[in-house]
Amino acid sequence: MSCLGQHERTARSRLGLVLLAYVLRGATALGLTWPLAKALAPPNVMALPRMDRELFSPGARVLLQTLAEQGFPRLPWLRWGWALGGVLLVIGAIGAAVLLSALANRAGAKPFAWWRAATRALPTIVAISTFGWLTIVAVVWVARTTLPIVPAFIYPLLGEKGADAALVVVALGVAFVALLTFIITDLARAAAIAFEAGARTSLSIGMEVFGSHSGKCLAGAAAYLAAAVILPLGIEALLPKTSVSTSAILVAVTVIHQLTTFTLCALHLCWWSLALKIVRMPPGANESPEED
Repeated sequence: MSCLGQHERTARSRLGLVLLAYVLRGATALGLTWPLAKALAPPNVMALPRMDRELFSPGARVLLQTLAEQGFPRLPWLRWGWALGGVLLVIGAIGAAVLLSALANRAGAKPFAWWRAATRALPTIVAISTFGWLTIVAVVWVARTTLPIVPAFIYPLLGEKGADAALVVVALGVAFVALLTFIITDLARAAAIAFEAGARTSLSIGMEVFGSHSGKCLAGAAAYLAAAVILPLGIEALLPKTSVSTSAILVAVTVIHQLTTFTLCALHLCWWSLALKIVRMPPGANESPEED
């Protein structure tokens, strides 16, 4: 019974963390999109039956299109994209520090010990997140720069099909490097929480852990990323397609979207929990990571 009670307490605490992740993600998303939607919604959008809800169509296609067409003239501050990116990076780092610290908090620890751990680790996690995003941006920039050059070298040797294949290889290479960066930076953030290490040490631990447990890391990250892509697309395909939405349909679609977001938060926390367990494993260990 004591073991069962312990698992029940663990399940309840994890459900609370999923709710916390959902609230943090929802508040950030609403804080970003709602002011943009209100500022960018032209009269012809507000005259539609769904009014500004049209801007939040699947994939926010209308919002992005309106942002591209009217964003810079109507919102000059959007030109300072690096500043907005920096704010989002810090907000994401705060959420990661809080949630990883709460996941790493062991039973019997002092109340709010995880909050103090998150506060101490926040500068390190900001530095690791900055390194990860700069790496991805640099790789994408190099790929975009070399992409027009690749066919010029490959076409005389292998023809049109060879040039097309080379472009596919470049795109897959960028995706793979982005995946590795995502895994290593998440492992480094987990190490920063688990061992209270600095940014450089945490990144070294992340690389070493990935080298020792690459199979577990790739499987866990790939499972989360695949679910994060397939689940929203599958849900979107099942939703009713109507030109005019009634109140009942709007409520149903909103609830379904929020449940999907809640599920994605749970999946993300599962990946972070796995990352914490992996970084605590001794190098070369082949057994499954022990439960907290």
